[in-house]
This record gives sequence, C-alpha cells and structure tokens, in this order.
Amino acid sequence: MGWNEISFPGPRAQTGPDHDEWTAMMTNYKRHLSTTSNSQTPNSTMAKTKELSKDTRNKIVDLHQAGKTESAIVHVQARLKFAREHLDDPEEDWENVIWSDETKIELFGKNSTCRVWRRKNAELHPKNTIPTVKHGGGNIMLWGCFSAKGPGRLIRVKERMNGAMYREILSENLLPSARALKMKRGWVFQHDNDPKHTARATKEWLRKKHFKVLEWPSQSPDLNPIENLWRELKVHVAQRQPQNITALEEICMEEWAKIPATLQHSLICSIKMPEGPELHLASLYVNKMCDGVLFTGPVRKSEVSKNPDVPFTCEAYRITATSRGKEVKLTLTPIKSDEGKQRAKAGQADQPMNIVFRFGMSGYFRFTPEDELPKHAHLRFYTKETPCRVLSFVDARRFGSWHPSGSWQPGRGPCIMSEYESFRENVVSNLSDRTFDRPICEVLLNQKYFNGIGNYLRAEILYRLNIPPFVTARTVLEGLESEDSCGNKKHMKNEVTATKVTSARAKQKQVKDETADLLRLCHTVPLEVVSLGGKGYDPEKADYSDFEAWLQCYCVDGMKSIRDHNGRTMWFKGHPGPMAPKDSKSPKAKKRAKKEDDHDYTAKKKVAQSRSASMTKKITVKQETITKTPKREKDTHVKEAGYKRKKTGKTREAGTPQHEKTPAARRRKSSSTEPTAAGVVKKDALNTGQNCY
Repeated sequence: MGWNEISFPGPRAQTGPDHDEWTAMMTNYKRHLSTTSNSQTPNSTMAKTKELSKDTRNKIVDLHQAGKTESAIVHVQARLKFAREHLDDPEEDWENVIWSDETKIELFGKNSTCRVWRRKNAELHPKNTIPTVKHGGGNIMLWGCFSAKGPGRLIRVKERMNGAMYREILSENLLPSARALKMKRGWVFQHDNDPKHTARATKEWLRKKHFKVLEWPSQSPDLNPIENLWRELKVHVAQRQPQNITALEEICMEEWAKIPATLQHSLICSIKMPEGPELHLASLYVNKMCDGVLFTGPVRKSEVSKNPDVPFTCEAYRITATSRGKEVKLTLTPIKSDEGKQRAKAGQADQPMNIVFRFGMSGYFRFTPEDELPKHAHLRFYTKETPCRVLSFVDARRFGSWHPSGSWQPGRGPCIMSEYESFRENVVSNLSDRTFDRPICEVLLNQKYFNGIGNYLRAEILYRLNIPPFVTARTVLEGLESEDSCGNKKHMKNEVTATKVTSARAKQKQVKDETADLLRLCHTVPLEVVSLGGKGYDPEKADYSDFEAWLQCYCVDGMKSIRDHNGRTMWFKGHPGPMAPKDSKSPKAKKRAKKEDDHDYTAKKKVAQSRSASMTKKITVKQETITKTPKREKDTHVKEAGYKRKKTGKTREAGTPQHEKTPAARRRKSSSTEPTAAGVVKKDALNTGQNCY
C-alpha cells in the first residue's frame, strides 16, 4: 500500500466472536474521554480533543462528519504524538534503523501512473485505457529490509505467513542483513503493527534476542520510507515485463540489488526541517532552473493534497521566486501577446499571481522531465516545450502548504538574512514583550522576531557565544542597540551566486563572527550556511561533508541535548541554565563509542565488554574522588557567583570553546564562567543575581 492509499478502518462487523471485545474496548474508550472534561458531554467532540491544536481538532471534526469510527481519532492522535516525539531526532539516529515490510507484486499489475493527452469525454476510448488481467495474472509476496547504507535481504514468502513463519524469517535474515550493512552498535529494528509482528510470541522472541524495536503508530504506512522503495522496485520490474512467476521473482531480486545506496540514504535522510537558509536556496534554485523558460496551461494539484487549488491558467507565463525567512513566494507572470484577442480569452490570466509556500518538515522544489516526476509532487507547473518539463513542489510528509494570491504571513517578522536592519530594530524595540521572559533558546524559534531561525541555527549561534540555552532572553538581549555599527553592510540579493567558500575562509569568518553580538550572528551564521549549500537541499549536489564539518554543536559528539518546554531538542555544551525543564531527563553528552553492543554474542566480545566495563568503573570512581564537591559549596557557588568571569590576567574571546584537556573539576568551575557578549549589560544582572554574558 502506498502512502497516498491510506484509509481509516471502518466499523467492525456486528457479528462474530470479536464483537463483544470490540464493544467493550470502545465503551472503555468513551468512558475515558468523558472524564477529560466536566463541562462537556461524553459525546462532545470538543471534550475529546480539547488538549489538541486547532488544526488537529478540525481534522478530527472532519472525521466525525465523514462518519469515521473512534479508532480513526486514536490513530490520528498516535501519529501526531509520534511526529512530535521524533521531530528533532538527529540524522544519525535514523541512519541506524533497519526498516522492514511485506509487499505483493503482481505479474501484470499496474505499478506506475500513465498519463495521456485526450479530448473531453474520451476517457473510455480504447486508446486511452490500459488492458488488465484478472488478479494481475498471479503475484508473489516479498519480505525485505533496508537502511540508509543500502538494501538488506529480500526473500519470497511462498506460503501464507503466520507468526511462526515471520519469526523464522527474522531469525534467518534480520541479523545477517545488519551485519552485511555494517550497522552501528545499538541499531534499531522497525516493523509495523501487523498482528504477526505484535504477537506475544514475536515480542518475546525479539526480547530474548535483545533487538531494539522502534515503537510504531498504527495505520501509518506513509511514515515508513520502505514504501517508497517498494514503488521504485515495482516500477523497474514492470519495465522489464516478466512473463511468468519464476521470471517475476528473479527480476525482483535483480532489481532490488541494483537500487543505489544513494537513493536509500536520501529516503532516510529526507526527514529534515528546512530553515531559513534552505528556503533561500530553494528560491535561488527556482530562479536558476526557470531562467528563460516559458510555462503553459493550468497549475495542477495532486489528488491527495488538501491544499487549495491554484486558479491560474495561461498560454505562456514565467516563474520567479523570492524568499523571506521561512517562506518562499513564486510569482507567475503572464507573457503579454501582441494580439488582443488571445489576451482576452476566457479563463486566461492576464495579471501576475503570487503563491506563498511554507515547506513544513520536508518540502522542496524539483525541476524534472515529465516522465521522471517525483512521487510526492503535489503542485506542478508544466513548461511550454517538447519534451515537457515540470517544476514541482515535493512534500513527502505533507506538512507544507501554499496560498494562492497570498502575501507574506503577517505574524512573521523581518527576515534575518535579507532584512537585517529591520530585524534588529524589531527585536530591540520590543524587549518589553512578555515573549522575552522565556528562555533564549525558545525565543529564537519565535518567527515573530527571528523569522528564519530553526533548530540547528539556534544551537550553533548560542554555542559560539557560549550562552546557556535556558536563561532569560531579555537578560541576553538587554543593552543591544538597534543599529549595528560594526555589522556587515552587504545585503543579501535574491540571485544565483557561484561563490565557493574554502575551509580556511570559513574558519576565519567564524572567528570574526564569534566576537559579534547575538543579533548579528542571527544574520551572518545563516549566510554561512547558504554559501556552503545548505543541509542537503541542492539536488545537483550529493556530498554535504562541508556542512557537516561546519557544524560545531548540533548533533556533534561530546555535546548534550535536552528537550525544551515545547518538546524541541536543544543541543548545547556545559550547563543548560536555570530555566531548564525540571521534568526532562538529565542531559547526556553524545558519545557513540561508548554504546553497548546488543547484537554481538561472541565470547571474545563478551570478555572485551566486561573488561571495558570494569575499566570504565575504575576510571569513574577515580574521577569522582577528585572532582567531588560538597553540595553546600556547589549551591553557594551557583547562587552567589552566577555566571561571573574569573578575575585572572588572561582573557579569552567570547564563544571560544574550552580546551578539552582541562581537568574535570576545573572544567566544571569554568563552565559557570561565561564570556560577556558584545553589547550586553553586566551590571543589572549582577545586582539582581541573574546570569550575565
């Protein structure tokens, strides 16, 4: 089943042995919902969804109006919870997952979409139809797995699969696939909630084998990237036109082995949240691809998209793009003809139209031939040429949106890159707003003031200035001026540039920027990302090692992570600050080398693990005897000293990371000593006992 074929389950049959169990389950569920609100009736939709966002409530109300069952609402909430929990998971975590599923491939099945040009009311003409064979002429059932590193094993299931057969398949193929793919320690196994997968015997078998299983929401095939891989396999198999079941199986195995690892890596690593630099690169990409290209006909929307139709049809028009923070605006400009009759045709646009895009979690633009149209292309613009090419807005997760005849969203502030002076003035003049009472890491994601800043940008900016993430934003920003006297006066232009920044120049630029204040870094750091090509946007570029090397804090070994009050993961170094969430787990430094191996059962490995464990224990005890400090002394140090700088003869530049070889006790002391950012007043913070930087 493809991601666009999802259907919520209908009501259970009213007869049979499962009817009583189903009725009891729904009764308990309704009783639970009735206790969530004393002022609402048990059958009230708002009582069931009062803790959800407005958009989610609207979706659930639509389900009620469509006559969907209560289980559909449960699935919606479970999917939403899963998305929020894994929203900021680092790319390395997804690369360490083995994805699995089963699929059916028909011998003469229709595995790809075919498009034809036809006249009106001629859809049933024989030349516009595709002949079919009953039951697809036969089919085979396959089980397969893959990871970001490449394909795992693919086997044919020749009999009706049950729990015992499924466990036998895993025992013979899962661990060999993990070894062949050279998975890292602690890799995670993913399968859906099929009854064979969730059976008690299967769960017990996985537990005894020490396999870590990814918790998966029901009715969520679109979240599994292997569905995209199945489609690729079926398309390539159909192109070879197998004539019998034996040939079909052989071709499936051959085509599975031919699928490039780069494709599988892109399926996994496409789970990213675009930020300001990526949307600016998207506008540059559109301007580059559409330069001198004429488009024609209507703007077409996919059938599964719930975004509005674009009422624009023109015989010839051009497309240009601009960006502002986390939005991209496409402008469709009709080409005026000398003949007034053609210009006055009914239904033809004669005025430009703006379409504002927001990318959500996975949106981007692609410019491809028509026969290579991406699967998740939800809005398409066709060129006036032969063969035809298509500019499409691709969004696998469907969290993105577009608004015809729209303008920049009013609630968003000036762009951090293209409107630096206005952005700076907007922040400095509104420091009295209650928003700035929140931690600085959460305020940086407020698009009303920091339009374009996202998760990895805020981590890099705070790290360079050595500012703990959970301190009051007003404390950090007080004293900054609305005009940046030493800031960069060059304005970012919305055009394609071929500038290549070498590693030496990039490092020199970073050192220079580290002496700047926070608002200036909110402008210069995103520009560095643009010069490096972004975090995986450019379709013509497959190597993003420059960007990965540029990262100093976000998902970097040795850094700590903690979830903020909004559930977003914050990466940092040192102490998180006094406003850190109390219910969050204690932050742990990211160290891959010290993860336990759950999948190696050789005697040598066990002995090595026991030795390393004993050595680690000895080292830990030794360090504790050296670095242990009385609790009273610690509390006094935190309350009285705050975040003062040591009064020594030596000075250190703001944002310079501390030396790795510093002893543990000294490092803990110096972590509470933070450099003062340029333009931040220290006096008020010291008098009130707050942290200063």
